[in-house]
Amino acid sequence: MKVMTAVDAKNNFGRFIDTAQREPVIVTKKNRPVGVFLSIQDLEGTTWQDQAIAVLAGVDEPKEAGYDAWFKAKVTRSIERAKSGEAASRPHAEAFARIEANLKSRFPNFAA
Repeated sequence: MKVMTAVDAKNNFGRFIDTAQREPVIVTKKNRPVGVFLSIQDLEGTTWQDQAIAVLAGVDEPKEAGYDAWFKAKVTRSIERAKSGEAASRPHAEAFARIEANLKSRFPNFAA
């Protein structure tokens, strides 16, 4: 496994790509590792393989069976609730403050 600084990887991108085709490359910034660059072949057999295939196919993540029907039902119900007045309408700033608070409670390192 090779180690390369972020500056070196940027300035010698062709060499960086060629090296990664042969073996994983650890990228450092200010003497700290910040990432690992792998070839597609290195992903084979890992948990990242399916996600990489989906991204290359233009999909962010593989959908679970029934996702489209669930999503359509969820959106339809939300529209019905809004039209009937059952759902609360909030000002933009308040809605985003609530979302941010929810994310911070679920993910302590979340920073907006």
